[in-house]
Amino acid sequence: MSKVLLYAGQPSDSLGTIVASADVTRTIDAATVCNPTASAATLTLHIVASGGTASAADKLYHELSVDAGATVPLTGLVNQCLARGATVQAVAGTASALTLTISGRTQG
Repeated sequence: MSKVLLYAGQPSDSLGTIVASADVTRTIDAATVCNPTASAATLTLHIVASGGTASAADKLYHELSVDAGATVPLTGLVNQCLARGATVQAVAGTASALTLTISGRTQG
């Protein structure tokens, strides 16, 4: 088991995969979203099972509003396990407005 940075970046304004767990199992230990802009922005996150597509059934956050200048812990992601083939998918309401950081552990 090794600790790794799973994602650090700015989710786009169209739904996309930000963490893929193709050949290992991953456990999320920490996740935060920061909004360095002057306006509130939203974030939607899904954990999608292998072979699946993002839907209401796997949504963890729906248009979570992040105030301007705020940093918010994403406690709903902590301790989530991504089985082989699972993904974390995200979409921001405004492109390049939010910075998302996710760290965790990989196994096998």
